[in-house]
Amino acid sequence: MSKNKWRMPWYDWLVFLVPSLLIVGLGVESALGPAGIEYRDFRAVAHWFDPVFFQYNLVMALLAVLVVPSLALAYIQSMTNRKERQLLREAPAARHAEILERMKQRASFGTYRGSICLTTTIVLLGICILLLFKPLPSANGGVDFSLGGNMLIMGVYAELFGRDPGAYYTHLVRSLVAFQFGFLGAYIYFIGSVARAFFTVDLTPHTFIDGSIRMIVASILALILSFAVYAVSPETAGQSPGLLPVVSFFFGFYPKRAAVAIERIVLKIVQSLPGDSYRALPLSMLAGMSYAHELRLEREGYDNIENLSTADTVDLAIRTCFTYGQLEQWKDQAWLAVHLREDYPEFVRRTGITGGSELRRFLTASDAAQANGLEQLVAAVTADPAATASWRTRLTALKALLAADRPEPAGAAPSGRPAAGQVFHEPLESRPPAKEPGPVRGGDA
Repeated sequence: MSKNKWRMPWYDWLVFLVPSLLIVGLGVESALGPAGIEYRDFRAVAHWFDPVFFQYNLVMALLAVLVVPSLALAYIQSMTNRKERQLLREAPAARHAEILERMKQRASFGTYRGSICLTTTIVLLGICILLLFKPLPSANGGVDFSLGGNMLIMGVYAELFGRDPGAYYTHLVRSLVAFQFGFLGAYIYFIGSVARAFFTVDLTPHTFIDGSIRMIVASILALILSFAVYAVSPETAGQSPGLLPVVSFFFGFYPKRAAVAIERIVLKIVQSLPGDSYRALPLSMLAGMSYAHELRLEREGYDNIENLSTADTVDLAIRTCFTYGQLEQWKDQAWLAVHLREDYPEFVRRTGITGGSELRRFLTASDAAQANGLEQLVAAVTADPAATASWRTRLTALKALLAADRPEPAGAAPSGRPAAGQVFHEPLESRPPAKEPGPVRGGDA
């Protein structure tokens, strides 16, 4: 694998070379370019600012752009072997050949090529708008918006062009601020997520694609939200213009919250629209599940407990930072949660049983001791006579399902998937006790 990591065609280095040449070229133009010449291309940017200040901005821009491919290259060189050793140590032996083949593919820069090029391009464009473009109401050392703006930036306020230049420029600045600080918030979140993925051995092409989409969506959502705020409450917005960068950055960092805010504003205007209702169980019901874990599983398509209960844990361990044992434990808990639905947190709190294998072990031990385990569980869960019959029926059904799904020997299944409710790789007695699940809440970014 070590040889494969160093195989980089010459064109892979362009992702480092092209941004560097562009930014260094602007720096040279700023330092050595002739003054008094009116450029009609990108070289004009080099003469819009004080040379020292502009060159400092160029250094920041270069660092912000090159951090994307640099982290990917560093990860491939130093972290992929660690991930492979971890998986071979934990996963069933029947899946080792698949793990070696898939990890060999991931230990190549070519695997990341498309996602890195996309992310680097988006970061370059966003940083240029944030650090290099200077909006002015006239042709005097900056972007001349006296010639007009596009519909993305101005929206309905484009009608002010030529009629009220002062109001036109005010709305232009507000739109640009919302757009730029929305991008900045998404970029800061992206850097944090890449750093976390690097140190948890979880940096995949999906990380960069997710960051690219977040930066695009967050910028546009922040811009749209600025239109919505000024449309609904222009007096309040006009009195606190300094809050716009803060709010835009926040919604860039949490674009889903921006989407929720826009939805609430729309529903406030159109009261007749019905809200959506879903019966999926959130991942936050599972013990040990954090907000960051929810987001990572959501990126792989597992955004609720029902999805996770059918996951291929070896495949998911290869694609994420989670260990095989942790995923098996969550899948085992998800199996029980799917059957108990909203009563699962209360069942765990009252019995201490978190998963299907623990429930099987308890019932097996009770039968061996000639004790009525079902009645003990019913008594622990509820004292309400009206609910006793319902709980007895549900637990009897679960016992029958667990009896039908006998444990398979470790590594016996070609697919590596345990039966529903089974954890055959690692005995639960050897694992640390699971924490009691917290209150049910939905994932949000």
